[in-house]
This record gives sequence, structure tokens and C-alpha cells, in this order.
Amino acid sequence: MVPTWFTLSFLDLREDLEVAVERGKMGIALYFGLEHCPYCERMLHENLVEPDIRQYLSDHFDVIALHRVSTTMDYVLTRAYKAFPTYRRYRAGNVE
Repeated sequence: MVPTWFTLSFLDLREDLEVAVERGKMGIALYFGLEHCPYCERMLHENLVEPDIRQYLSDHFDVIALHRVSTTMDYVLTRAYKAFPTYRRYRAGNVE
């Protein structure tokens, strides 16, 4: 389960980015994680609960979780990203 302070999204990332910038954020940060991944769980439950990490991310980005959805998604994600958990940040003018 992802932190409650993450942003809910319909995954229209261009719109998410526009909304984040309108709210005064630098952009969006996408969190890629897998179910039953011990490193992902540790990131979520140990690192992201640290006040300074949480504060920085929530002040500067709308964080959107793209947790494992299906085996097809696993294939796509593991081809694009070799390790989990992974973050990808987008700033205004940065989404194609």
C-alpha cells in the first residue's frame, strides 16, 4: 500500500503535470514499485516516512504511484527499469 500523501491519478500524466505546476510544484514524481518486493516495502515504510524526505517530496512534487498492475506491466517496467523501487521525475515541459 502506498502512502496516503501520494497523489491519486487517472494516469493522464500531462494533466497531472499541469495541475502540479499550477499548484506551485516543480512537477510530478512517479514511483514504480512491485507487490511483494521487499525493497519497495522498505522504501515505502522506512524511507518515505522520514520527515525530511516526505516534506521535500510533497513540497516539490505530486507523487504518483505506479504499483505493479499485471504481468504485462511487469514486463514493460522491467524492460524500462532494471531495479525497483524506481522514481522518475517530470518537470514542466518535460513530458512528451
